Formats: sequence, structure tokens, C-alpha cells
Amino acid sequence: MYNRVEVKEWRSGGRRQCRGNAGQASAEHSHAMATDSSETERILHAKREKRRYVVEETLKLIGRAEEKRLHDKESRRRWTRILIRLEDSLVEAQKAVAECDTLIDVERGRRQETTGKSEAVRESAPTEPQAAGAETDPERRAAYRISDTPVEALADISLEDTAFAWAYMERREFDAHDEGFKKMLAAKLELAGQLPRALEVSSKHGERRTQLLLRQAITRMQAGQIGKMSDHEIELLVNCYTVLRNKIVPTESNKRLLTMIARTIGDLRAEGVRRRLFPR
Repeated sequence: MYNRVEVKEWRSGGRRQCRGNAGQASAEHSHAMATDSSETERILHAKREKRRYVVEETLKLIGRAEEKRLHDKESRRRWTRILIRLEDSLVEAQKAVAECDTLIDVERGRRQETTGKSEAVRESAPTEPQAAGAETDPERRAAYRISDTPVEALADISLEDTAFAWAYMERREFDAHDEGFKKMLAAKLELAGQLPRALEVSSKHGERRTQLLLRQAITRMQAGQIGKMSDHEIELLVNCYTVLRNKIVPTESNKRLLTMIARTIGDLRAEGVRRRLFPR
């Protein structure tokens, strides 16, 4: 049996130890939160640098597009359209950098706090939710995928997705309230088609999505089997031709594929028109 003095001392010591443990746990929690916030800030800084690079590249592309617009009188309208979309792309890229700046300031403020009551920073949600049926429509699926892609990752968008998304833009009737989405999507599509290494394999990202439909369409085109191609395949090649023809700084791979499609572009377009007039 413990006497009253022993019990009192035991309880007092237990309370002191509990207070000591609680203080240590609080300090550890604050340190962990500061570490997490510091890591988040580091990630945001890296993301901001990538987005600044996109801004710089877009400015270079705008300068080159302006030169082409001035010197290529026969295609001045086409280069003017490209220039307008690139200017919209620049706005999107600059907004993305500003967003990173804001998030970095928020994280810096959190790191200086001791309460740690805030939740982790999250970027804004996609501009527009994926519409019903998008998963079965490659063109719509590509358009929404690109609309949700941050500007620093647009160079990794495949030619197939870029062409499909342009097809979606061309065939869809946009309402007045969709104009903002349409403008944003067109800006991202132009940037996806123009940024360096847009068609090259990125070692940083490892394996990229295989462009199976594009490869299949090219094989059939080369075999002279345009009549056996699906509507999607024909539309894909026609839009690939447009994307490649509009590239300001084409790579050797771009040039080879453009030459390949150019040989049959007239037949592809004629077949596409024929099917629209006389559906199967």
C-alpha cells in the first residue's frame, strides 16, 4: 500500500513527465511541419523555374513567328493566327509563374508560423470538368487532358494528342460561356506544338504514351489504303499535317513526317469531305 505522501509525489512526478512529453511532442510536430513546408517550397521553386523557362521559350517563338509573318507574305494570315495564339500562350505561362509566386509566399508564411493549423497548399482545380462520354471519344479526351496539363509539361504532349485536340476544337460548337476555355485550350495547343522537343522522347519522363493510332494511320497511308482508314485516322493525319506545317522551328523528325503526310494530304482531305457528305 502507498501512503498519501507517496501517492502525491507519484502523481506530481507523472504530471511533470506528461507535460515534458507533451512539450517534446509539440516541438517535434512543429519541426516536422517546418520540414514539410520547406520541402513544399523547394518543389514550388523548381516548378516556377520550369514555368519561367516556358515563358522565355514562348517569347522566342513569338519573335520568330513575327519574322515569318513579315517575310512570308503568302502565308501571312496563317502566321498571324499562330502569333495571336502564342501571345495567349504567353499570358497562360505568365499566370502559371504568378501562381507559383503566390504559393511560395503562402508556404513561406506557414513555415514562420508555430501553430501549423493550415492544410497543404493545393493548386486550382481543372478549368472545366471532364464531360460525359469523354473517355470514349479520343478527340475530347485529348482536349481535356491538355487543358489540365500545366504549362511546364506541354512539351511532353504527343503529336497524336495535339492533333486530336485540334480536331475537337474544330468540330465543337463553343457557347459564349465556353470562350474562355476555348481560348485557353487553343493557347496550350499552340504551345504544345511549338515548344522544343515536343515530338522527341524525354529521358526524364522515361517511357511516353505510345502513339499507336498515329503509327497505324501512317502505315495504312503509306500502303495506299486510305479507303480502309477510320474517320479518326484520317482526321488525325490531316491535323498532324497542320500542326507540323505550323511549327516555327521544326526538327528533322518533324520534317520527315511532314514530307510523308504531304504526299497524300490532298487524298486524305478529299476522303474526309466525301465521308462527311456521304456518311457510311
